[in-house]
Amino acid sequence: MLSFFYHCLKQIPLQPLSHSSKTSHKIEENFSAISNKKFSSISSSSDEKYKNCKLNSENSKNAYKIGVELRSFTYNDSDMDTMRNSLNESILLEENFFHILGKEACENLKRVKEYLDRSAKEFKEKWENPIKSIGSFDEYTRVKTLGTGSFGRVILVQNKQSKYFYAMKVLDKQKDNSNIYMVLEYVPGGEMFLHLRKLNRFSEAHAKFYGSQIILSFEYLHSLDIVYRDLKPENLLICNTGYLKITDFGFAKRVKGRTWTLCGTPEYLAPEIILSKGYNKSVDWWALGVLLYEMVAGFPPFFADQPIQIYEKIVAGKVKMPSHFSSDLKDIIKNLLQVDITKRYGNMKNGICDIKCHKWFHAMDWLNIFLRKIEAPFIPKIKGPGDASNFDDYDEEPINIASEDKCSKEFGEF
Repeated sequence: MLSFFYHCLKQIPLQPLSHSSKTSHKIEENFSAISNKKFSSISSSSDEKYKNCKLNSENSKNAYKIGVELRSFTYNDSDMDTMRNSLNESILLEENFFHILGKEACENLKRVKEYLDRSAKEFKEKWENPIKSIGSFDEYTRVKTLGTGSFGRVILVQNKQSKYFYAMKVLDKQKDNSNIYMVLEYVPGGEMFLHLRKLNRFSEAHAKFYGSQIILSFEYLHSLDIVYRDLKPENLLICNTGYLKITDFGFAKRVKGRTWTLCGTPEYLAPEIILSKGYNKSVDWWALGVLLYEMVAGFPPFFADQPIQIYEKIVAGKVKMPSHFSSDLKDIIKNLLQVDITKRYGNMKNGICDIKCHKWFHAMDWLNIFLRKIEAPFIPKIKGPGDASNFDDYDEEPINIASEDKCSKEFGEF
């Protein structure tokens, strides 16, 4: 959360300033005025750790480097809270710093922080107090099958009363012939997979637009200790504005330490999952590297006829880059597809800043991606709210609905 907040500073225009040499000199004066100030509200127990954490004038010329400067230290959760308070007291409310960024820029930063804090509280509330199951299959009219899998199928449905359209995931419990129904938001733009297949491959600018959203989404999920574990084009939906929505959290898990479950899609599995070494959030950053590669190449970096052959290639970690990849794209993929997790981007001491500050993302306006103000490179054609033309066609099969639920006790609190 903090790293995104700090990194937004990179892209915010310095509104009160012009390009004159006089103004540039004023910038130097303002930065020099705060260059030797420490974060005064850091607790005394942490003071020794941060005693060298000063905003020197060289780093201050690029304000986003504040985040990198702070992330170079090791800190725990209580220190994170202290730093968050310090940010308010010693940076955002610092008169000189406020003048440099401008009123609107500081307000935007506050909005981002408020959103992330509010979202974290809302998630915690929902996690600790889940809503009990309500409604029934009979309340919806079946329209069309959107996708199938070993779990069951996803169908487009319309609520008989409200007339709103939803995507209903029908899960077969296997113990009997009854199902679990999950009613989700319907995203009519379809899967990224379908659009990627039609275009063969995306341009780097197109892939960068999608990749930046995945990065922000993972930053949010990881701040909640959630590992996604199933990134792939089939799980990325494109809404009517051209922005992404991540779906299918069936493999997502709250992990504060390590976990050992073998799950995911073969082509996107990280080496540590395959080797049963125990893993954490770093597996999502590996998957990001695979996705960036597939979006621009049109095929994944590791593929073969049999899963075991795919696993062997992943563990070996040898990636052949297509000739049309730019040098910066090759570099970021190489650092994401790093078998040694201590060297993998997103998992080192600078955390997500290593990814956001990479040259391939040098012109990325992270704040406006977050605010969805950047124009999307592709807008799906959607005829109306219930249009399903952006999804493949499937054979329609009847859904077996049990006359008696044999496992009502086991699933009563689901």
